[in-house]
Amino acid sequence: MITSDQTAKEALRADFDQLADDIRANTDMDRVKARLYAAMRQRPPIPAPPAEPQPTPLARRTGERPLSDVRFLTVAEVAAIMRVSKMTVYRLTHAGELPAIRVGRSFRIPEQAVHDYLRDANERNQAM
Repeated sequence: MITSDQTAKEALRADFDQLADDIRANTDMDRVKARLYAAMRQRPPIPAPPAEPQPTPLARRTGERPLSDVRFLTVAEVAAIMRVSKMTVYRLTHAGELPAIRVGRSFRIPEQAVHDYLRDANERNQAM
């Protein structure tokens, strides 16, 4: 069964094919332009891109990113980034120097927290 949308697409395709033939044949360009503009007016509108998710009221007030934008790392990944042992990462999280959340028996550390910790540690070392 052919829908009206398919019929409209086929008619539009035929119009553009005819325009292409006219251009190849070097016919009157004003007539070609007029037909092209008429065909373009018939085409369906382009849908708008999906809207960005709005941050929650708390995130707007505190300036935090939405939780869906936060990337969490495992202890092993943090240890590899910092080039320390996993035990050192566990010590930092238990001491509260590196924020982490607990998922079951595992810890997940926000990637930005790792970068902030390393930046702060670097600044402390340069100040000495």
